[in-house]
Amino acid sequence: FLAGAVPLAVIDARTTRLPNRGTYPLAAALCGYWVGIALTTGSWSKLIQGIVCAVVIFLLAFVIGMIGTLALGDIKLMLAIGLLTGWISWLLPIYALVAAYLLAVPHALALIARKRKTGASTVLPFGPYLVTATTVVVIIAAIAITH
Repeated sequence: FLAGAVPLAVIDARTTRLPNRGTYPLAAALCGYWVGIALTTGSWSKLIQGIVCAVVIFLLAFVIGMIGTLALGDIKLMLAIGLLTGWISWLLPIYALVAAYLLAVPHALALIARKRKTGASTVLPFGPYLVTATTVVVIIAAIAITH
């Protein structure tokens, strides 16, 4: 996940865009990885759980995007995030999304204050927060599972 997601986060931080040629292949690679794991270990229920979570979190992100707080690149990145976190737990994709919003609050407040002062843009690159939050919740989940 990090091999594909970190470059996307850097691109988003620099350009406020998450390119399709990064988000879709990342989701496809994760899906292929989980299919391979399911084929070799018989973890078909985990695969189904991951796919269902990816679809549900994608749809939830789409609805949030319609409200206006997520861009299309962020929504497409949620497919990969849902596949990764959904394999571990049904709720982990939601935790990752909520954690991303919590991590982004200081940046968002700074942008709002800057806009009031100078009229600057309030476009916030959310990909870095999604990648960071996902990484953190997966690490915490892995630690919790092993203890």
